[in-house]
Amino acid sequence: METILQLTPKTLGLPLLVTAVFGLAAVSGSALAQAYPSKPVQMLVPYPAGGPADVMARTLSERLSAQLKQTFIVVNQPGAGGNLGGKAAAQAQPDGHTILLTLDAALAANPALYGARMGFEPQKDLRPVTTLVSFGQTLAVHPSLQISNVAQFVELARRKDATYASAGNGSTGHLGMELLASQTQAKLTHIPYKGAAPALNDMVGGQVDAGFLVTPGVAPYAKAGKLIPLAVSSRERSKLLPQVPTVTEAGLPGATLEFSIVLLVPAKTPDTIVRTLEEETRKALSSPQMLKLLTDNDYTLVNDTSEQAASRLQATAKRLTDLIRSVGIKAD
Repeated sequence: METILQLTPKTLGLPLLVTAVFGLAAVSGSALAQAYPSKPVQMLVPYPAGGPADVMARTLSERLSAQLKQTFIVVNQPGAGGNLGGKAAAQAQPDGHTILLTLDAALAANPALYGARMGFEPQKDLRPVTTLVSFGQTLAVHPSLQISNVAQFVELARRKDATYASAGNGSTGHLGMELLASQTQAKLTHIPYKGAAPALNDMVGGQVDAGFLVTPGVAPYAKAGKLIPLAVSSRERSKLLPQVPTVTEAGLPGATLEFSIVLLVPAKTPDTIVRTLEEETRKALSSPQMLKLLTDNDYTLVNDTSEQAASRLQATAKRLTDLIRSVGIKAD
């Protein structure tokens, strides 16, 4: 006669049963962590293809694909100052298979610019994985103004209504110039464009007096004598234009303003997945391909933890919100 042994708490022994249950849970949790990513990962970029954030996303996605043995696909979702892509990421399944690469300004400034029209709340609906890099901008003017430093620019702008170009209302260049104006009482008229390229073109053509634009865009024209760089908004001098002082060196420490590129996931994404992305991104950013990208684009490596990135974003949001409200900046 065959005997069937039933494994109950009594026959197995309660301590052994508890150990077995917790052992299975640990194996299950480990398996989940090891399984990520289990399918292709979408990296949403809320800007057009070819821009700085897009180039960063494509280089980073190649490294992450190689490291995690899974496809990372860059998906561009431009529109509404970065809100469309941000909203899509905020509403995605929190399983790590949709991530967002964006400028911190799109998350820090847009709530004050757009309000409920954003369609999501960045600090509530998204969780930072890491801040990838930070960068400043270069204040440049057309040679016809015949000035060579910030003090002369401020004096000129106090005497007459100078014009400046930006990539659009609420863009980093708009925010940077309005911060400078608020520090100096300069009179400046904003000429918004649909993107950095047309803004830069009209600066070079002399249709606009000045602009605060990303240094890699300004540098070639500065070296050719077609634009005069006056200062950079970052804490340190630019490696692309090492002869150009910082705004602090130019006597305006309050005009220092750096932006960053951030990697985020939906807010409820599990800790194990966030840590995996954080660690793998740190590894990717140390690769030769990424280090060259940083040098070419005048980026400063940040590569912080999820918690540090969240604190950094909150501080930036407060500063930009205060600026937007004090000078009355409006979205398009």
